[in-house]
Amino acid sequence: AAPGDGPDRHPGPPPAASPEPEPAYRLSPLTLVTAPANYLRNYLVPVLVAVIAGTYSFNPWMLGGAAVAVVAMLLSGMLTWYTLRYQVGAERLEIHRGLINRSHRSIPLERIRGVDISANLLHRMLGLAVVKIEAAAGGGASEEGKLDAVTAQEAERLRHVLLQRRAYLRSGAEAAAPRAEGAAVESDSSAAAEESQAEVYFTMPAGWYFYSVLSLGYLLTPFVALATLLGFLSQGLGDAMGEQLGDTVYELYQWAAEVTLSLLIAAALVLVLLLLIAMPLFAVVSYAVTHWRFTLRRRDDTLVTERGLFTRQSVTLEKRRIRGHELVDSPFERMRSAVHLRAIVTGLGQTATRAMLMPIGPRSRIEQVVGQALQPFRGTLARHPRAALGRRLFRAV
Repeated sequence: AAPGDGPDRHPGPPPAASPEPEPAYRLSPLTLVTAPANYLRNYLVPVLVAVIAGTYSFNPWMLGGAAVAVVAMLLSGMLTWYTLRYQVGAERLEIHRGLINRSHRSIPLERIRGVDISANLLHRMLGLAVVKIEAAAGGGASEEGKLDAVTAQEAERLRHVLLQRRAYLRSGAEAAAPRAEGAAVESDSSAAAEESQAEVYFTMPAGWYFYSVLSLGYLLTPFVALATLLGFLSQGLGDAMGEQLGDTVYELYQWAAEVTLSLLIAAALVLVLLLLIAMPLFAVVSYAVTHWRFTLRRRDDTLVTERGLFTRQSVTLEKRRIRGHELVDSPFERMRSAVHLRAIVTGLGQTATRAMLMPIGPRSRIEQVVGQALQPFRGTLARHPRAALGRRLFRAV
């Protein structure tokens, strides 16, 4: 019950008063697991190199250094959980962190542009999520707040409270103010009611994953994976097993010098055939991992996109900031009348990833979604005059 509730209170909607600040919260205690895992992911290669090199030549300094690095990662996770506090105030989001080098970030709620939620595989296994708040700063710049990691329920509650309080501050007394205690312990029934009010514009069918073979970026995925593997071997195992790799390369060179030219041509053809088979296969797999169960829905005055198999991302865009849309295609996509949809959004960071509203798909279906979710252009396009072509070519030269 909110403060002031009692038997003598008249029934009716709560008064449109300014919302009260919430208490300060910590991150989930499971940050002790996720924070060291994030550090280990960034420094995995040097740690593995130290362990392999130290074990191969039995170098206690390298093994000891790797052990110290792992312990430091564990302590950093404990320090992150112990020092970070966040508080949703009446007008600002306050984030405090740090023990020695302290940081205090204050984000005005009325300047919030979007509240995005993501969760990688480890976070999803532990029931956690990452909340990323982007807000407008002075001079057209942007500032961000990131909470890694809170429970999935707390992430959804935070997004709801932040967007609701932003709407209240922008519209004044016209919007109903959220009550502090009710926002802090929002029930599952209200969240389910909000979800039921959301209008789903699009849910990605399984057949759309095969449109990835029309994208050159996804077709080159095998080469990217091969380059990453070779880079890891050259930087990591190459230092620990340099002599063995050098001998192996020399033996392969001697073998190639002895075999006939026809065998080399046949081996090259087999390699090209394997790459031609791997390119569409890797394209479909990587595309499916990125856009798994892609969904576009409307929630109040925002558009929400969700995607991802291992790392699930939920991106929120304000409809009032969407100034238009783009239907983009490549030559390969144009052959199958396929496009992908992007929003033209003002004041948005990371536009290439956050402004994508629809993945590659049939133009007719995407135009249908545009008619439902956005305001499509109904006018007539006119060509440039012939004189513009000569001027364009002259300036290009």
